[in-house]
Amino acid sequence: MNKSIFLVLIILLSLDLSAAPMPTAGSSILNSPQWSSAFSQMGFSLKNISTEWVFLNNSNDKTTFNQELSLGLKTLSETARLNLKIETPKNKTSVENYVKKFLRDYNQYGFELLSSKTMILNNSNVVVVDLMQKNKATQSRQIFLSNKDKILTATCIDKTEYFQMTSTLCNQLLNNLNWN
Repeated sequence: MNKSIFLVLIILLSLDLSAAPMPTAGSSILNSPQWSSAFSQMGFSLKNISTEWVFLNNSNDKTTFNQELSLGLKTLSETARLNLKIETPKNKTSVENYVKKFLRDYNQYGFELLSSKTMILNNSNVVVVDLMQKNKATQSRQIFLSNKDKILTATCIDKTEYFQMTSTLCNQLLNNLNWN
Protein backbone atom coordinates (compact mmCIF):
# COMPACT_ATOMS: atom_id res chain seq x y z
CA MET A 1 0.00 0.00 0.00
CA ASN A 2 2.72 2.48 0.97
CA LYS A 3 4.70 1.69 -2.19
CA SER A 4 1.70 2.41 -4.45
CA ILE A 5 1.00 5.75 -2.76
CA PHE A 6 4.67 6.63 -3.06
CA LEU A 7 4.67 5.62 -6.75
CA VAL A 8 1.56 7.75 -7.49
CA LEU A 9 3.12 10.69 -5.67
CA ILE A 10 6.35 10.38 -7.69
CA ILE A 11 4.38 10.24 -10.97
CA LEU A 12 2.31 13.30 -10.05
CA LEU A 13 5.39 15.28 -9.05
CA SER A 14 7.17 14.44 -12.30
CA LEU A 15 4.35 15.77 -14.51
CA ASP A 16 4.85 19.20 -16.05
CA LEU A 17 1.72 20.97 -14.86
CA SER A 18 0.87 24.64 -15.09
CA ALA A 19 -1.41 25.94 -12.40
CA ALA A 20 -2.29 29.24 -10.86
CA PRO A 21 -3.22 29.91 -7.24
CA MET A 22 -6.60 31.12 -8.52
CA PRO A 23 -8.12 30.44 -11.95
CA THR A 24 -7.02 32.97 -14.62
CA ALA A 25 -4.53 34.59 -12.22
CA GLY A 26 -0.78 34.71 -12.03
CA SER A 27 0.87 32.02 -14.09
CA SER A 28 -2.36 30.78 -15.61
CA ILE A 29 -2.15 29.98 -19.32
CA LEU A 30 -5.21 32.20 -19.84
CA ASN A 31 -3.19 35.11 -18.48
CA SER A 32 -0.87 35.05 -21.48
CA PRO A 33 -1.00 37.76 -24.18
CA GLN A 34 -1.33 35.05 -26.82
CA TRP A 35 -4.81 34.10 -25.48
CA SER A 36 -5.99 37.75 -25.77
CA SER A 37 -8.42 37.32 -22.85
CA ALA A 38 -7.09 40.35 -20.96
CA PHE A 39 -7.48 42.51 -24.07
CA SER A 40 -11.08 41.42 -24.56
CA GLN A 41 -11.88 42.95 -21.16
CA MET A 42 -10.66 46.26 -22.64
CA GLY A 43 -12.96 45.91 -25.67
CA PHE A 44 -10.63 44.55 -28.35
CA SER A 45 -8.64 41.49 -29.31
CA LEU A 46 -5.16 41.04 -30.72
CA LYS A 47 -4.44 38.06 -32.96
CA ASN A 48 -1.13 36.41 -33.87
CA ILE A 49 0.76 37.77 -30.87
CA SER A 50 4.43 36.80 -30.84
CA THR A 51 5.50 34.68 -27.89
CA GLU A 52 8.16 37.36 -27.25
CA TRP A 53 5.48 39.56 -25.65
CA VAL A 54 4.72 39.06 -21.95
CA PHE A 55 2.51 40.97 -19.53
CA LEU A 56 4.24 43.34 -17.13
CA ASN A 57 2.88 44.19 -13.71
CA ASN A 58 1.51 47.76 -13.93
CA SER A 59 0.52 48.05 -10.31
CA ASN A 60 -1.30 46.19 -7.62
CA ASP A 61 -4.33 48.43 -8.09
CA LYS A 62 -7.04 46.10 -9.40
CA THR A 63 -9.25 49.01 -10.51
CA THR A 64 -6.89 49.95 -13.36
CA PHE A 65 -6.74 46.43 -14.87
CA ASN A 66 -9.64 46.99 -17.25
CA GLN A 67 -8.22 50.31 -18.49
CA GLU A 68 -4.48 49.74 -18.84
CA LEU A 69 -2.05 46.90 -19.61
CA SER A 70 1.67 46.83 -20.27
CA LEU A 71 3.59 44.35 -22.37
CA GLY A 72 7.32 43.80 -22.56
CA LEU A 73 9.65 41.69 -24.69
CA LYS A 74 11.20 38.56 -23.20
CA THR A 75 14.54 38.45 -24.98
CA LEU A 76 14.79 40.93 -27.85
CA SER A 77 15.06 44.05 -25.67
CA GLU A 78 14.51 44.16 -21.93
CA THR A 79 13.76 47.88 -22.12
CA ALA A 80 10.96 47.60 -24.71
CA ARG A 81 7.44 48.39 -23.50
CA LEU A 82 4.03 48.54 -25.09
CA ASN A 83 1.47 50.24 -22.90
CA LEU A 84 -2.20 49.93 -23.87
CA LYS A 85 -4.61 52.36 -22.26
CA ILE A 86 -8.32 52.67 -23.00
CA GLU A 87 -10.23 55.85 -22.21
CA THR A 88 -13.75 57.13 -22.65
CA PRO A 89 -13.59 60.91 -23.16
CA LYS A 90 -16.30 62.92 -21.41
CA ASN A 91 -17.27 64.65 -24.64
CA LYS A 92 -17.58 62.65 -27.84
CA THR A 93 -14.68 63.71 -30.07
CA SER A 94 -12.74 62.52 -33.09
CA VAL A 95 -9.42 60.83 -32.53
CA GLU A 96 -7.69 63.74 -34.32
CA ASN A 97 -9.17 66.31 -31.91
CA TYR A 98 -8.39 64.05 -28.95
CA VAL A 99 -4.70 63.96 -29.95
CA LYS A 100 -4.48 67.72 -30.60
CA LYS A 101 -4.90 68.47 -26.89
CA PHE A 102 -1.78 66.37 -26.13
CA LEU A 103 0.48 67.64 -28.92
CA ARG A 104 1.26 70.91 -27.15
CA ASP A 105 2.19 69.10 -23.91
CA TYR A 106 4.88 66.76 -25.20
CA ASN A 107 7.58 69.44 -25.16
CA GLN A 108 7.08 70.32 -21.51
CA TYR A 109 7.34 66.62 -20.59
CA GLY A 110 10.78 66.39 -22.22
CA PHE A 111 9.85 65.01 -25.63
CA GLU A 112 10.64 66.30 -29.08
CA LEU A 113 7.82 65.75 -31.59
CA LEU A 114 9.30 64.00 -34.64
CA SER A 115 6.09 63.50 -36.62
CA SER A 116 2.33 63.28 -36.38
CA LYS A 117 0.19 61.73 -39.08
CA THR A 118 -3.33 60.44 -39.58
CA MET A 119 -3.88 57.16 -41.40
CA ILE A 120 -6.50 54.45 -41.85
CA LEU A 121 -6.19 51.11 -40.05
CA ASN A 122 -8.95 48.50 -40.16
CA ASN A 123 -11.39 51.04 -41.63
CA SER A 124 -10.95 53.62 -38.87
CA ASN A 125 -8.87 56.77 -38.44
CA VAL A 126 -5.65 56.35 -36.52
CA VAL A 127 -3.20 59.03 -35.40
CA VAL A 128 0.48 58.07 -35.12
CA VAL A 129 2.79 60.34 -33.12
CA ASP A 130 6.56 59.73 -33.10
CA LEU A 131 8.56 61.21 -30.22
CA MET A 132 12.18 61.40 -29.11
CA GLN A 133 13.20 62.07 -25.54
CA LYS A 134 15.17 65.33 -25.53
CA ASN A 135 18.28 63.60 -24.15
CA LYS A 136 17.96 61.11 -27.08
CA ALA A 137 18.01 58.12 -24.68
CA THR A 138 14.59 56.77 -25.64
CA GLN A 139 12.26 56.98 -28.58
CA SER A 140 8.53 56.29 -28.58
CA ARG A 141 5.52 56.01 -30.82
CA GLN A 142 1.97 56.63 -29.70
CA ILE A 143 -0.83 55.22 -31.78
CA PHE A 144 -4.33 56.52 -31.05
CA LEU A 145 -7.23 54.33 -32.24
CA SER A 146 -10.93 54.98 -31.70
CA ASN A 147 -14.05 52.88 -31.65
CA LYS A 148 -17.45 54.34 -30.80
CA ASP A 149 -16.90 56.26 -27.55
CA LYS A 150 -13.55 54.67 -26.60
CA ILE A 151 -10.01 55.71 -27.51
CA LEU A 152 -7.10 53.31 -27.23
CA THR A 153 -3.64 54.81 -26.75
CA ALA A 154 -0.86 52.37 -27.57
CA THR A 155 2.55 53.66 -26.50
CA CYS A 156 5.58 51.78 -27.79
CA ILE A 157 8.87 52.82 -26.17
CA ASP A 158 12.46 51.59 -26.13
CA LYS A 159 16.04 52.79 -26.04
CA THR A 160 16.84 54.70 -29.21
CA GLU A 161 19.26 52.05 -30.52
CA TYR A 162 16.59 49.30 -30.30
CA PHE A 163 13.55 51.37 -31.23
CA GLN A 164 13.38 50.45 -34.93
CA MET A 165 13.10 46.73 -34.07
CA THR A 166 10.66 47.35 -31.22
CA SER A 167 8.40 49.66 -33.23
CA THR A 168 8.19 47.03 -35.99
CA LEU A 169 6.98 44.47 -33.43
CA CYS A 170 4.51 46.96 -31.95
CA ASN A 171 3.13 47.78 -35.40
CA GLN A 172 2.74 44.07 -36.23
CA LEU A 173 0.82 43.56 -33.02
CA LEU A 174 -1.50 46.54 -33.55
CA ASN A 175 -2.16 45.63 -37.19
CA ASN A 176 -4.00 42.59 -35.79
CA LEU A 177 -6.30 44.61 -33.50
CA ASN A 178 -10.04 43.95 -33.79
CA TRP A 179 -12.61 45.81 -31.72
CA ASN A 180 -15.20 43.63 -29.98
